[in-house]
Amino acid sequence: MSKNRVFIYGSCVSRDTFEHLDPEQFELVQYVARQSALSAYTRPVSLVEPPAMESPFQQRMVAGDYASSLQTQIPEAAPQTDLVLVDLVDERLGAYVLPDGSVVTRSTELVQSGAEQHLPAGSQHLPFGSDQHFQYWSQGIAAVGELIRHHMPRAAVVLIDLPWAERSETGIATPDSFGVTAAEANPVFRAYAQVAAQALEAEVISLRPEEVVSSPDHPWGEAPFHYAEDVYLRVVKELTGSPGRPVWRPAATAQPTGSVQRQSAQTSASTTDAPARRAAGSSRPQKLEGGPNFLVLGAQRAGSTWLEQHLGAQPDIFMAPMSQGPVLSGRKRIENPKTRAAYLKLFADAGPHRWRGQRSFLYFWTSEGDRFDPRREDAAAIVRDYLPGDAPLLVSLRDPVSRAISAYWHAVVLGKVAAGTSIFEAATTRGILGIGAYQRHYRHWASTVGADRLHVLLHDDLVSAPRTFLARALDAIGAPAPPPGASDKALTTPVNRNATAVAMRAASPLSVAEIRVLVELYRSDIDFVRELTGRDLPGWTDVDLLAHAAADPKR
Repeated sequence: MSKNRVFIYGSCVSRDTFEHLDPEQFELVQYVARQSALSAYTRPVSLVEPPAMESPFQQRMVAGDYASSLQTQIPEAAPQTDLVLVDLVDERLGAYVLPDGSVVTRSTELVQSGAEQHLPAGSQHLPFGSDQHFQYWSQGIAAVGELIRHHMPRAAVVLIDLPWAERSETGIATPDSFGVTAAEANPVFRAYAQVAAQALEAEVISLRPEEVVSSPDHPWGEAPFHYAEDVYLRVVKELTGSPGRPVWRPAATAQPTGSVQRQSAQTSASTTDAPARRAAGSSRPQKLEGGPNFLVLGAQRAGSTWLEQHLGAQPDIFMAPMSQGPVLSGRKRIENPKTRAAYLKLFADAGPHRWRGQRSFLYFWTSEGDRFDPRREDAAAIVRDYLPGDAPLLVSLRDPVSRAISAYWHAVVLGKVAAGTSIFEAATTRGILGIGAYQRHYRHWASTVGADRLHVLLHDDLVSAPRTFLARALDAIGAPAPPPGASDKALTTPVNRNATAVAMRAASPLSVAEIRVLVELYRSDIDFVRELTGRDLPGWTDVDLLAHAAADPKR
């Protein structure tokens, strides 16, 4: 009988699992480690050579990372592959984006060899779990999934999604991994695993945190992801339906493992659906009668404040002040009688205006749920449930690179981000980079409320032809065009109002290398907006033009 041929893309978790499969039934075709999906997705590194390693295995893995070798190894191994095993542990240290957009995985080898200290000037570290890493990585793992489906359409794909062990089998707390505890790592990995399962169309094997322990006797030493042997045997049982074989202790109870059984595991993805199930089981939401009948969703630093001001200047339009805050960002606030009454009173005071609107850039910015801020809710679902079903939703989009730079300096000036902090290290809860994930935000809103309700405007038009920009917004909500001469003035931004702020930005502009990395980070979002609007948008990827604009302290 022929063996099941296994391709591993992951870390020691998958490799140790393979060791516990019956060698009479399974054989290893290829093992790709230390290569982030970011590296596999981007071009090979040409700006710097990989470091020299003493171990031939480590040398192959690091060289493969620099060469983005997964792109060629999957097609080469496809004819010999029946099963693809994947785990995400090697993503844990993040990645470096080099000035030309290529990527180097921040592996233990890169750290221990000192090579990360000699990467080209302008290289940016994207920390694992940061909004920018998650966004960019999601594109990478999607590309890996497409590669596997194209070249290995008959292979079973299994994601081994094990939580890091908080305790050893001796009862002692597991050590940190580069300063990160298991309790800190597990919620972050949960979000990545959810995306990976969908992108790879993988069956998922997962255990509960209380079912995993590490082992001080593990061949590679103790770590939160170096498990006791019983953990691997349980994974093999989930994978094949038969017990695995002990390798590190006597095989008294070992039984042959069978062929791969593709069974759907109920994993962390089910957690994602929990809010939807709760909402489905709750009472029918009461519409906000007399509330807004259109919204300006954002995006931040893309002209939404200007739009609010000039829409509100029209004779039959009322724009509610933000005195109550972004009420539509939380169900509890809407359902609270006092908050609801106060919110509706804003619009009752508007008089007989036909159009009643409100603006908040927080609405368009979709959250990653418990990955970053468990307090943020799904604004799209709230708008769907509480506003009229035909209420137009205006979205103004600016090139995401300039938008991020403007948001960064706005946060610095307000003291929300410490001066000197890299834009790539700025707090994810500020949305400085995350709001620019236009593709993700738009698709979520479109799938929730319907694409026909979303009306996209471009900040480019606000700068070049503000009256036309306003006319398009008015047309989207069904209001008459502005009278001749209205809004024929250049946009002025409220950021950097004082001399100190202007001097700060002028003295420390983002480098061309940083801007090039931002362009690569947002490339798929830019392509999405191009397709969505039918506009070419060459300035959105022109690094020199963007760098010149970034150096202007008034932008």
